[in-house]
Amino acid sequence: MIGGRILDTTALRAAATGTSLYVQAFISAARTSGVVLAVPTVAWQCTWRDCRLEDRPFLQLMREMSIVVFDDLTPGAAQAAGLLGTEHALDVLHVAWSALIRDWDVLTSRPEAFLGIHPDIGVEPID
Repeated sequence: MIGGRILDTTALRAAATGTSLYVQAFISAARTSGVVLAVPTVAWQCTWRDCRLEDRPFLQLMREMSIVVFDDLTPGAAQAAGLLGTEHALDVLHVAWSALIRDWDVLTSRPEAFLGIHPDIGVEPID
């Protein structure tokens, strides 16, 4: 199985704004080594909503990177993600679902958001 990481909204925002050297280095290393970065589309939507205009060119660049794949929110995915819990933000649920189906860790600055959703969700804190 090919390995990779799931990028949540905080990791995407940190990449776009340049506020985390860890995320920047991780993405650079992923590009060099071919590590796949999965981006759940709800996290992608939230990042575009929250980022400043000057941060959006990097997001556009990410969309064109060959190592980036998008996990769409299909009706089945929405149902499965929605069943993971009612007390979590929608982007967190979609990221959690993506992590579960891929069996990859979530790159995030808010690991506590994923604790307790499911015991098989691994997190890699970015700061």
